[in-house]
Amino acid sequence: MPEMIVLVRHGKAEPRSVLVRDQARKLTAKGREVLEKNYPAVFADIAEAAGPVTVLSSAATRTMQTAEVV
Repeated sequence: MPEMIVLVRHGKAEPRSVLVRDQARKLTAKGREVLEKNYPAVFADIAEAAGPVTVLSSAATRTMQTAEVV
């Protein structure tokens, strides 16, 4: 049973487009940069306080990319 649940919103994604399915939208370069700068330290602190971290994500491309950074 987890002692802590943390909800994370995905990073800044490409704009919506009729040419790209919503599930296929990727993170922007800036969105990934912000995640890579901030999230690893945050989750290291969480892991230190609460133990191992399990990451669950939807199948959307941008959320999987966010989970990779975490």
